[in-house]
Amino acid sequence: MKPTLLILAAGMGSRYGGLKQLDQMGPNGETIMDYSVKYALESGYGKVVFVIRRSMEADFKKYVMSRYEDKIPVQCVFQELDMLPEGFSVHPERKKPYGTAHAILVAKEAVKEPFTVINADDFYGREAFEVMADFLKNAPATELPTYSMVGYRLDKTLSEHGTVSRGVCSTDEQGFLKTIVENRKIGYTDKGIENNEENLHNLFKGDEPVSMNFWGFTPDFFDCLNGLFVEFLNENQDNITAEFPIPNVVSYLMNNGKARVKVLHSNAEWFGVTYQEDRPAVVAKLAQLNMIPLENYPYSDAQIQERIAEYTRKGNPYMDEQQAYRFILNCIDLTTLEGSDNRAVVEVLCQRAIDFRDDARNIKSTAAVCVYPPFASIAKEKLKGTDIHVACVAGAFPAGQSPIEVKLAEVRYALEQGADEIDMVISRGKFLEGNYQEVYDEIKAIREVCSGARLKVILETGELKTADNIYKASQLAIAAGADFIKTSTGKIAVNATPESFLVMLDAIQSHYEKTGKMVSMKPAGGISDPETALKFVSVLANVLGEKWLDNRHFRIGASRLANKVFDKIQ
Repeated sequence: MKPTLLILAAGMGSRYGGLKQLDQMGPNGETIMDYSVKYALESGYGKVVFVIRRSMEADFKKYVMSRYEDKIPVQCVFQELDMLPEGFSVHPERKKPYGTAHAILVAKEAVKEPFTVINADDFYGREAFEVMADFLKNAPATELPTYSMVGYRLDKTLSEHGTVSRGVCSTDEQGFLKTIVENRKIGYTDKGIENNEENLHNLFKGDEPVSMNFWGFTPDFFDCLNGLFVEFLNENQDNITAEFPIPNVVSYLMNNGKARVKVLHSNAEWFGVTYQEDRPAVVAKLAQLNMIPLENYPYSDAQIQERIAEYTRKGNPYMDEQQAYRFILNCIDLTTLEGSDNRAVVEVLCQRAIDFRDDARNIKSTAAVCVYPPFASIAKEKLKGTDIHVACVAGAFPAGQSPIEVKLAEVRYALEQGADEIDMVISRGKFLEGNYQEVYDEIKAIREVCSGARLKVILETGELKTADNIYKASQLAIAAGADFIKTSTGKIAVNATPESFLVMLDAIQSHYEKTGKMVSMKPAGGISDPETALKFVSVLANVLGEKWLDNRHFRIGASRLANKVFDKIQ
C-alpha cells in the first residue's frame, strides 16, 4: 500500500507576516511544497492531502493543487477553530487553531493508509522522503503500534534571525525515541545554543536530534488523537493559547506504553522560513539547489588511467578467455541504425542473432537486436520463440533535440510495435548548460511511459567530454529510473572509451553501495574487436564484480563485433 503525504498548511504565518505556504521562492516559481510533493511522488507516495483554512481554499486550489493534479491524487481538508468534538465550543477569545495534532485529526476521513506528516513551509530534503517511505512500506506488523520520525541535527535547523521552537529528542540503543522535549525559544546566545524560555536556559551541543515535524503514522493514530484531544480540551477550557502539538501526543503514547517511535536518520538538508528575514537565504539556497543532488567525480584523469591499466593487467578474475568470449557474445545488442534500413535488413539481422546459438558448443545467441521503431514489429515477429529481446532507439535519437511530447509519442509507438527495451538519449545541450532538472524530468517522463519495458539511457559521453560531467549525467539518469546507463549513440566520432566506461561504473557502484540497487551498464560504439571487448569486461569485473556478469546487467552495443567474437570461440 502506498503511503499518503499529509501537509500541514493552515498556519497563519504570524511571525513571518503572510501566507508563507503560497510564497513562490524557487528559481522557477516553486513553493517549498512543490519540492516536498515532488520528492514524495518520486519516493512512492500515492496521495497528497493538504490541511488548510477554508479562507485559503480558492487561491490554494488555483495556485498550489493545480500544479499536482495531473501527477498524483490530491485533496484538501480544513482546520478551523470550531472543528471540535461534540459538547465543546470555541472560547470567544481564542484566535488560533489548536496545533499540529489537531491538524492531523481533521484529516481522519481523508487518510486511510500509512501516512507522513510534514509542515508546508519547511524544506526537508529528498533523502528524508526516501527513508520514511521505505519505513512505512516495509515496517513489519507489530502488536505495539510503531510510528516513525526523521531526526535532524539541532544546529542545522536554527534561524539567525530569532529563536525557534524545537522538539529535542533522545533515543535508546535500538534507535527508538525515548523522549521528545519541546523547547520553545532555542537560539544562538553568547553561551552557544540555548533555550531562552523563562526559568530554563538550558544549553545544547548542537548535534542533538530534533523533530522537524516529519512524522510517519498508521491510521490507528487517529483513534489515539481523538481521545487525547478531548482530554486536552477538558484541561484547557480557559487557556486560549494552549496548543495540542504532535510531540506531546507522541510523548504521552510512549510514556504510557501505547506506542513506540523509530527515529530515522537522514543526511538530508532542512531549512525553512520562520522569520521574514529568513526568506532571502531560503531563496538563495533554492536557487543553488539542484533538485537532483549530484556529486563530483572523486578521481583525477591520471587516476582513471592508472586504474584502467591495473584492471587490464589483472584481467577478469571470474572467467577464462573462452568463457569471456561466450559471455560477450551473449551480451551484445546486435544493432542496425542506418537510414537505409528496411524489412530485409532487419530480418537478416534477426536471423544472424538467432544463428549464433549453438547448444552443442554452449554458445548462446545475442541478448537483443536494436532497431528503429518502425522495424520493431518485424523484429518481434522474426524473433518469436527465442529469448532475444527487441530494443528500439526512441525519443529523438541520436540528437535528443525534440520536444518532450514528440519523444514520448515515439517511445509509445516503439512499445506498441513490440519493443521490450527502449534506448533513449539525454538532451546533452540542456545538460551542458546546467539545466539538470529538465534532463531529469525528461528521463523520468520516459521512464513512466516504459512500464514493463527496460530503459537504457544514453549519455553520449563523447559530447559530455569531462569525467565530472559523465559522472553527474550517470547519477542523473540513475536517479530518474534508468535500468541501464549507456555510453554512446555510435553516431559521433568519440564513442565508448575505457575512461568513460570506468566513470559510469563508478557511478553505478556508488549507487549500489548507498541503496543496494543494481543498475546495468552498456558501452556502445567503437568496440569492434574481441580484444577491446575483453578489456571492457575486465574493467567491469574488477569494479562491479561477479554480480554484473550476465546480460541483464551488462550489454555491448555493436554490429561488427559479434561475428569476430564468434570466430574466437573454440
